[in-house]
Amino acid sequence: MSITNEDRYNLQERANELLGKKEGTTLMELLPPVGWADVATKNDLDVQTALLDAKLSLLRSDLDTQLSGLRSDLESKTSGLRSDLEHKTSGLRSDFQAELESGLRRLESRMFTAFLTLIGVLATMAGLLVAVLLRA
Repeated sequence: MSITNEDRYNLQERANELLGKKEGTTLMELLPPVGWADVATKNDLDVQTALLDAKLSLLRSDLDTQLSGLRSDLESKTSGLRSDLEHKTSGLRSDFQAELESGLRRLESRMFTAFLTLIGVLATMAGLLVAVLLRA
C-alpha cells in the first residue's frame, strides 16, 4: 500500500490533536518523506558499497590492462624508432667518412702536384742562378 500526501496530512492532523501541535510536528519530521520500503537500510548500503567496490576493481583492472598494452606499444615503437635512428646515423656516418676520405685524397693529390711544381720552380731558379754566376 502506497502512502499518499493526503494520508500524511491526515496523520499530521490526528497527531496534532492527540499530542499537541509541537509534538505532532516533531513526530511527522521523524518519519521518512516516502514509504518505509523506499528507505535504504544499512544492509542496502553495504550491498551497494560492495557492488561499487567490485565495479571499481573491474575498472581498475581494465585500466591496468589498457595501460600495460599502451606501455608495450610505446616501448615497441620507441625501440623501432631507435633502431631506425641508429641505422640512419650509421649510414650518415659512412657517407661522411667516405666523403671525408675522398676529399683528403683530392687534397693529397693537389698538394703533391703543388709540391712537384714548387720543386720544378726551385730547380729552374737554381739553374738560372748557376748560369748567372758562371757568366760573371
